[in-house]
Amino acid sequence: MLQLLTILSDNPALRMAQIGLILLALIAVYLVCFTTRDILLRTDSFLYQLLCVLLVALLPILGFFLYLLIRPVTDAIPARGTRSGAEDSRIHGGCGGCSRG
Repeated sequence: MLQLLTILSDNPALRMAQIGLILLALIAVYLVCFTTRDILLRTDSFLYQLLCVLLVALLPILGFFLYLLIRPVTDAIPARGTRSGAEDSRIHGGCGGCSRG
């Protein structure tokens, strides 16, 4: 751990600036990962996926807010382990063994 601190400056003001830049870089990486996951779940268009990821990668903070404006609106992202209403009625529609059908 001490070796990692030696790459930082001895000047306190410069060290804080370096730590701030490291934090901004981590936030930028997180935003790119979040955007990639989100756009893969929302659309199948490779070109649209690529453009959105590049937008966030090239303009980290501003690009993410622009992505939030242009991302496709969808209710098709189901929670894990849940079924849609159509699937539920199809499964329980004719069984007669429960009160759902």
